[in-house]
Amino acid sequence: MLTNNLFFLVIFLAGAIGLTCFQSKGIFKHHNHITLYANDDDDDDDIMLQRIASNYLANKFRDCRNDNCRTYVDKDEAKLLLKTILPPVTKNELDREVIEVFNSISTESNGDIGIDQFIDAAIKNSYWEQAGPLVVKELIFLDCLANYYIDKRSMLNDNDYNDLKESLSWVSNVL
Repeated sequence: MLTNNLFFLVIFLAGAIGLTCFQSKGIFKHHNHITLYANDDDDDDDIMLQRIASNYLANKFRDCRNDNCRTYVDKDEAKLLLKTILPPVTKNELDREVIEVFNSISTESNGDIGIDQFIDAAIKNSYWEQAGPLVVKELIFLDCLANYYIDKRSMLNDNDYNDLKESLSWVSNVL
């Protein structure tokens, strides 16, 4: 299993280096789902990305450890969470994006942020929109691998992980 995942990681990184140089289709928020806006031929891929991104963000938010899962976060925790899902950028770019996304989050009356508010705001960050679905899948995949092997936590269920890995495998086969 480890060898298989390392193989996919190497394939993924090779593809990421070559493919992220191209402008890809973007994603945008529409009725609580991510959809691709450049091509209607990829409806199945749209649905898969919607499901995977939502589940990934939900698991990042819940951060279940020892059967204790979050249901709300305060502003500082929300900012830290946002920083974990954004791609590697300069500190200033990261801080600007966190402020922009954070400003779109509606809070509960006590100032806490619920899972739905977090997902709604995080899913439409400008980096994911500009990068497109391929890069979003790659970022989620790498973070899932890191969480699984380093932190011993799963960010996606087995079906979502396998769908994501298969989707990325198809892209690398095109190369």
